[in-house]
Amino acid sequence: MASEIIRLVSIGELAPGSTLTEKGAAEMFGVSRTPAREALLKLSDSGILVTGTFKGFRVANTSSRDANWLYDCIVGIERQAVHSLAGKDYDKAQLRTAFRRSQERIDVGLFEYWLADREFHETIVSLTGNPHLVVISDYVRNALSRYITMYLTHDLAPETSSTEHEEILNALLSDDIDDASRLITAHWNSARKQVTGWLRDDEKEGKDV
Repeated sequence: MASEIIRLVSIGELAPGSTLTEKGAAEMFGVSRTPAREALLKLSDSGILVTGTFKGFRVANTSSRDANWLYDCIVGIERQAVHSLAGKDYDKAQLRTAFRRSQERIDVGLFEYWLADREFHETIVSLTGNPHLVVISDYVRNALSRYITMYLTHDLAPETSSTEHEEILNALLSDDIDDASRLITAHWNSARKQVTGWLRDDEKEGKDV
């Protein structure tokens, strides 16, 4: 349910400022109020939703500052993950599989590609075997999801992302940790530059984002 709310937020069906209550979410997704409340609280913890004065939740606004902070976090997490793989005997077939899935979903749809894109990056972190890094990574990815999909809606962005994934994959498969770290940093910073640029333009124009 949390993933479906993230999807609705990411594609703009739940715009910044939109409100959600436990009752409304439960009715929307056909579940009881307990799982609805758990999903809303999880997304509130990630900063996607904020609590409102009416005892409900609203979709948080986006900002260039928030995006920059989150990109700083994900770069640090994944650089740490890559360096943790140095000299480690891990299942490289998992990386190949995650990359193949992302390639297969380029033309399927934005949200489907985003899920596969996320899986590729999650696989890198999970292969470290560090459960704490996985939890932190999941939190940041949820908060970052709106900005990632904002980037992926841009023309040719999925193809560019897939090409960069392949470069990262090849560096990891050849155990070139320094190059993999450099590539993953460049990968995230490329998206950061475009997303924060768009957000700053909107902020200058006084748009509610």
